[in-house]
Amino acid sequence: MRTQGQTIKIIDYRQENAADAFVPKPAVLSSSGWDGIHLELHQQPKFDIAEHQHTMHVVVQGFANSSLSDSSGERWLDGKMITETRNHGDIAIIPAGISHRCNWNTSVQFMILAIEPTLLKQVGQDLVDGDRIELIPHFMTRQDTLIQGIFCALREELESSKIGGGF
Repeated sequence: MRTQGQTIKIIDYRQENAADAFVPKPAVLSSSGWDGIHLELHQQPKFDIAEHQHTMHVVVQGFANSSLSDSSGERWLDGKMITETRNHGDIAIIPAGISHRCNWNTSVQFMILAIEPTLLKQVGQDLVDGDRIELIPHFMTRQDTLIQGIFCALREELESSKIGGGF
């Protein structure tokens, strides 16, 4: 992890190409102008990303690598580390401001959904007291069909360039 006096780098998806300095290749697809959310599709070779924090809440979905069955790696979240198997569809949750780093032992495809904390709070206020909403860090160890559906719908919108558009 970080040494004494070393500053943690920040990824702010409100900035264009924010993750480019952290990963070997730029995103294959990236949203632009979506209010409160940002979506990226990545295809990366084996890599190790430096410790960083996000200004937005981040949800990551991994995809199976058809040529290799093992797409494991290590992830550090808020000072804890585990080795993840990373099956197709597994989800990781990285709240804004949480120290994070990871590595992948093979080439990989994954999607990142970044959500403004204020947007999550606004949406949550319709259901509960907004001050009671807490996003818990979660390693990429399980699938969530609802979140997978959201990723699929947003990816289709990004590929068609018609976010929220008509027919």
